Amino acid sequence: MSISSSFKKIAAVAVLLAAPVSAFAELDNIRSLATSTLSLLNIVITIVFVLAILVFGWGVVKYVASAGSPDKEKEARQFLWWGVIGIFVLA
Repeated sequence: MSISSSFKKIAAVAVLLAAPVSAFAELDNIRSLATSTLSLLNIVITIVFVLAILVFGWGVVKYVASAGSPDKEKEARQFLWWGVIGIFVLA
């Protein structure tokens, strides 16, 4: 048996033994990516929830300021409904 054939066998065994280790390293990368994605998603949901509350509040202000005008009341109700829908979807 020559040295090069022994080296090839040892290298093949080393590669086969190292394959699971590299697979576990990839799992760690996937886990860190999933954790980062979830953190970003939580931030986005919080921002959108705050925006829904602001839309609802703006609808309240517009409704109070409508002073009995049917067109302005209708527009204010649309803001109120969209705000309520956004809050219930995100809550």
